[in-house]
Amino acid sequence: MAGEINLDIEKYLDEKRWAVNMLIYNYSEPTRISDDTSVTLLSDERRRLTKREARFQLFNEYGELYIDGADLDDFRSQFFKRLAEKKSKILPQGTPNLRIVIDLINEIDKMGLRVVGSHQELDESWDCVYDNVIPDLKNHDLSFKKEPVPKKFAWDHVFYDVVDSDDNLVLKQIPEKMLGAALLSLVLKIKPYNIKQILLFPKISSDIAANADTRLRLENHYCSGFRVVRSISDIKLLPNIPIKKSDNYLIKKFQFVNSKNDLEYGGPFVEGDARDALIQVSYDLPDASKDDSKKLSDWIVKTADKAHVYIQRSERRQDNSYLVEHFIIKDNTIDDLIGNTQIADPEYNHETVFEVFDSSTEESMRYDLSFGELVTYLLSLLIKES
Repeated sequence: MAGEINLDIEKYLDEKRWAVNMLIYNYSEPTRISDDTSVTLLSDERRRLTKREARFQLFNEYGELYIDGADLDDFRSQFFKRLAEKKSKILPQGTPNLRIVIDLINEIDKMGLRVVGSHQELDESWDCVYDNVIPDLKNHDLSFKKEPVPKKFAWDHVFYDVVDSDDNLVLKQIPEKMLGAALLSLVLKIKPYNIKQILLFPKISSDIAANADTRLRLENHYCSGFRVVRSISDIKLLPNIPIKKSDNYLIKKFQFVNSKNDLEYGGPFVEGDARDALIQVSYDLPDASKDDSKKLSDWIVKTADKAHVYIQRSERRQDNSYLVEHFIIKDNTIDDLIGNTQIADPEYNHETVFEVFDSSTEESMRYDLSFGELVTYLLSLLIKES
């Protein structure tokens, strides 16, 4: 019987053109954050990663996700629900709570600011040959060599700008997953430059930066026309606006990548922010944004208190990933699985993730949240409390 169930599941996956990834992470011990702790939600940390845990993804041949980042217990329950569905719903890529994002857009509208969005497509890329001029980019040009365009999954990349009433750019090229956090920071009167330092510039661990396979890549992206965002419908329409392949719709961005496997380190940053972002990555300089970083963290912690939850933060680093090839089924549930490694000797960056607990029961409510996801999730809980 177990063999028959096993075969049925794998046959079903083949028919649906689904596959399962097992991602292995090394985690630090979690730290509970309060406004009394010296560690904030946004502190730079160099923690020992002593806990090893697996997370699972269910995805199709285009890389579109149906389950993402689930621990084994959640994957077991979600997986069998997916098998029973007639039509399974694809997960949006890194999308925060959109209702909260629109509420924050309404708040910055009172400040005379607007959000505009576009979706973009990579056209050409070049690798930086050497970067010893980074401290002095005002007087030198970086030297590049042409590289093949990296192969990426087919989903659209949507980015947002914040502009003032005169259409001057306040913040540029915000990824959707960080939009809510960036807008909240504006509402809290944090300076745009400090928002870039805290949320938008890449943070790359020293060993990754020093790795000979790490490259600074310059990319040309064509974009669609920009659409003012006032509703969830506007956000959902953005991926469908036609991209315009002309110089007027060309955006230059920098991205740190691994030349062997095109792993991306941190997010992209636009050409106009290159000098500041590169210096922040390369040097430990005095950081004027520290006070604003604590201000943002304390506000979020107080919001968690109002919603009767508390937050733990952990550092983690992906160790490897495995494509699952065989399920072992016992008592009608997944007991174990067998997979093959997908990437040989990968070099992953450290990242910070958050877990939210019910203050009364101390039960976990959400885990492995990015900072952007944490912000909109907590604000959605606060709405339920009011």
